[in-house]
Parts: sequence; structure tokens; C-alpha cells
Amino acid sequence: FEPVEIDGTIVERASLSNLSVMEDTLGIPFKGQTIYVTKRNMIIPKIERANKTFTFPKENKLHMPMYCPICNSPTEIKQDNDTKVLVCTNPSCKGKLLGRLSHFVSKKGMDIDGLSDETLKKFIEFGWAKNISDIYNLPTHFNELSKMNGFGKKSVVKLQTSIEQSKTTDLQHFIAALSIPNIGTSQSKELCKTFKTWDDFSAAGFGNYDFSQLEGFGAVLNSNIHIWFDTMYKEDQIDQLARNITFTENENSISTEILKGKTFV
Repeated sequence: FEPVEIDGTIVERASLSNLSVMEDTLGIPFKGQTIYVTKRNMIIPKIERANKTFTFPKENKLHMPMYCPICNSPTEIKQDNDTKVLVCTNPSCKGKLLGRLSHFVSKKGMDIDGLSDETLKKFIEFGWAKNISDIYNLPTHFNELSKMNGFGKKSVVKLQTSIEQSKTTDLQHFIAALSIPNIGTSQSKELCKTFKTWDDFSAAGFGNYDFSQLEGFGAVLNSNIHIWFDTMYKEDQIDQLARNITFTENENSISTEILKGKTFV
């Protein structure tokens, strides 16, 4: 939108998160629409509301993208619980790959320091990162990388150390890092109460195990896990990836009853 000063800084863009938020906030979006913007906590730009008039020239209407701007594959609208989201239909889209790689190396995942989105984009373009398991093949390119602008020997050594350290982790963080839809930190903890090893979990994922019997899991999560094993497991070469990992004991496998029978107000 047109630049405007809010709380001492110039603001000219804000995220609408998903289609449900966009439709609720803007109605039918059109070029020239008046919007009302704040900065939540004086930091994050937020479109609070908009003039939802229907008297605008037809040519000003903003249409939903029919094709992905990254891979040019068709898009579709999906229902994610009670939220509508616009997605690319191509499972091999480089934009989706970047999202999975970024999630995998994040602190909530494998906690690999030194792999920003911009760095991951370069590795994708170089052909060095075609799937998640390629993260552990990156050291084969480090000699070449250390000669490139923006990468020094120290930063490359630091990255290599971070990658090596990430090879030892617990099952909970590994599962949370895999971008299984709607399986985050709390869901992976719950899974690890039942499945103590990766082989146990993968056997259930490929089999007919009903994950909806677990606490906090329903039909959607059950379906998400089985679909992921049928599709993305091979796409991201998870079998090869798991062989690179040394699994330690899960934190939640050590329990105590010190709080049993107590009441807190």
C-alpha cells in the first residue's frame, strides 16, 4: 500500500496471513481500496479493516493467482481446519522445498545455525539442496562455497560444525522437523510417548495404525501422517536422512510423580 508513517516509521506492507483473514478484512479486494493500518505493539503492521464498497471499476478487482509465481503450476484453495489457504499443487515446487528446509533447520527442528532462507535459496538454485536429506550432503560443497562472495572459511567451518552437531538429536525434535502437516512440537511429544524409535513410528505411518487414538489427535492428523508417509517420505528421502541421525533418549521419557495428588490454584 502507499507508504504511511506509523509510530515513527514508514510502513508500506502487511501480511494478511491466509485467504480467510483476507476475505474477512478486505471483502472483495480491489486496487484503490482504502485500508486502515496499525502497528500491533508498535512493531507489527496490521490491516485492521477496510472500506468494503462494491462500487469500484471491474478492472480494479484483484484476482486470485491461478498459477504459482515460483513454479507456474496451478494453484488451489484448500480448507485447513476452519481456514482457507491458497496453495501450489506441485509437491516439488522450489518454494515448498524452501519452506521445508527452513523449518527443518529451525530451532524448533534440528537447530542448524547458519542456514538462513537466503542461504538455502542459493543452495536450491545451485542444485545442492533438492530435498531435506541433502542438508547432510552440503559439506561436500563447502570447499567451493568458501570461495564464494559472502562466505568465508570461518563461516563455512561454523556451518559444518552446526550440521555435524545436529546429527545427534532426540526423536521428538526429528519428527517435529519433518514438516508433517500440523505435527509440531506438542504433537511430536505425544507421538514419542507411544513410539520410542523412528522405526516404530515409520512402521505405524506406513501401516494401518490409527493415530486418532492418541490424546489430542483426530481424523485430520491421522490422515496427514499417513499421506505424508505415502508422498513426502520418498520426496525428501527420509530413509537416507534417518540413517544420518543418532537418536538420543527423549526428554519426556524420564518421568516423575512429584506433583501427583497436589492441587495448584
